[in-house]
Amino acid sequence: GYTYQFVLVAICLAHCSLLAWEVPASELSSSPSSSILPNHAFRTLPLELKLLELLIVCLYVGDIMLMLAINGKRSVLDKKWNITYIVLCLIFLSDILKSIILPYFTTSTMGILVGRRLTRPFRSVFLVCKVRTLRQLVAAQLKAAIKV
Repeated sequence: GYTYQFVLVAICLAHCSLLAWEVPASELSSSPSSSILPNHAFRTLPLELKLLELLIVCLYVGDIMLMLAINGKRSVLDKKWNITYIVLCLIFLSDILKSIILPYFTTSTMGILVGRRLTRPFRSVFLVCKVRTLRQLVAAQLKAAIKV
């Protein structure tokens, strides 16, 4: 019930807060790709925090599996927010796995592509997908923006 929802919201907030620990990739001397990247290339997470983000995304995937088991596939896939949540989880999972695994196989021409975390701006969407009042607020804003 409420405890599960509270824990899930706390996980979403923790995921959003990872931004505070991001550092320029060139400062991560232990990163295999750090020597091939320019100092201003991008900001990224140390490996330990990437693994923490992977755990968080795996918890999101577990939440999806739980939703599917309890509510059934048809009921879950009927709601646009659930579809958004599922697609976003898959995109985040592939992005975090890419950022963990690919640096060990890079060449100097691939370096800039490896570290780019294109999903970073969308971390807060998980929170919107899981909190009904936020979903309603965003939906109302989108409807108002379309009318304008």
